[in-house]
Parts: sequence; structure tokens; C-alpha cells
Amino acid sequence: MAHVVRPPKAKGHNTYQGEVAAGKRDILDSEVDADFQTIYSMVDGGLDDYNVRAGAAIAYSKLNLTGQIKNADISAPPSPNPNGLGIDGSKITGKLPTGALGPNAVTWDVIAPLNTFAGGQPPVVNHGSAATVPVPWNEYVLQTITYNVRRGTLFCQGSLGMVYPTSLGGVASALVVARIWSGSVGGGLVAERQLRLFANSAGDVMSGTIVLHGNSIEPVGNINYLLTLTTTGSLQLDVDFWDLVIWEPA
Repeated sequence: MAHVVRPPKAKGHNTYQGEVAAGKRDILDSEVDADFQTIYSMVDGGLDDYNVRAGAAIAYSKLNLTGQIKNADISAPPSPNPNGLGIDGSKITGKLPTGALGPNAVTWDVIAPLNTFAGGQPPVVNHGSAATVPVPWNEYVLQTITYNVRRGTLFCQGSLGMVYPTSLGGVASALVVARIWSGSVGGGLVAERQLRLFANSAGDVMSGTIVLHGNSIEPVGNINYLLTLTTTGSLQLDVDFWDLVIWEPA
């Protein structure tokens, strides 16, 4: 209710004093009723912002502020964190909606070290030794690691040492190809390295070592990484050792 004005009386005045001064000495019952009715209407559901004085200090429990708090109602954050929120962090739950943060809204000094996003775990390393690979063989799986991807960019490295136990069976050389796959064999090729083993003058073959590495960009979740070996020729290949390393670096 806006500013409340008493109803005018018979002589046009809002007060009885004004009426008497104008020569109207009688107070009419209808005029008294009109005055009181104006008061009743204001008190009985008619009060609004206009009728409450500034600084009235109404108890918080008597205010219905649901959906009414605006950005301007939140006080500035105290020192020494002038860029923070004016609300205690323990009272903020859930997640921010898409688009709530503008460009450059989050700085590196408030982000936890990135390696902690992966649980602070060190690189996952799997070792193996003493495998005999039939020759020829296509994508012989030496090692598999299932990795829980947290951010999406991973470093992968494989290494293996091998030797043909006898001569190459009349051929001058044989090709060996090592690969790291993501997902499955034939899925995402992360790294590949080839090595050609040559026979010496006596027909014996020297040992060889392959080291391969690459980066893998994957969706969040569990993913398999596989170290495979592809061989050519007609003899078996002895693999002395191999390592597969998967790491989501900081």
C-alpha cells in the first residue's frame, strides 16, 4: 500500500481539527468508520515496502527471501582473498552451470597440482621376460595395461630386447615391428618402431633392442594399452624382456 491518506470529511478536510475550524463541529459516524477502515486495510495485508522505514531492522526469520537474493546483496570477500567469494566455501555445493565461468576466470595458483587429479599415482609400469614368439606372427601381445584416464593426455613408452636363437634360415635379415595400441589391437596406434635384424658372416643373428614412445589423447575412463610384436621370417624369436609404461603427466 502506498502513502496512506485519511479520507476527507464533510468540509473536505482530512482531520477533525480542520473540520471544526471550517465550522463543522459534529463528528459523523461514517467519517470515524472511514478512518478506522483505512487503518485496518493497511494493517490487514496492505503493508508494503513504502510503509516500512529504512533501517527498520526486521528480524531475519520474518523475511521470505527465497529467490530474492541478488548478486549486489552479497558482500565483497574479506582480505587476504580479494578475488574470492563473499560466501563461505563450505556453504557452496553442487557444480557451476555451463557458461558460469568466463574466459581467464580460473588462474593456475588456485588449481591443485595436475598430477593430483590422477590420484597422485606414479606411472604404471608392467614388466615381462622370456617369451617365445612364433615366426611369422602378427601383433603378438606381450603386455597389457588398463589405465584410468582422468584428464585425457597420456605418455606411453615401450621397450623390448630380443634375439633369434639360431640363424635366419638362409635369409640375410628379418624385420621386427613393435607397436603400442590404445583400446585394442588395430584400434588407436600410439607408437611404432621397426628393427631389422641381420645375420653375420657365420649366419648368426645379433640381439636387438627396440624403444618406442608416443602421446595418447583419450576420453576419461578406463582404457587398455597393449604392447605388441610383429615378426617376419621362418624361425622363432626369443624376447628376453619388455616394459610398458603408461603415465598421465602433470
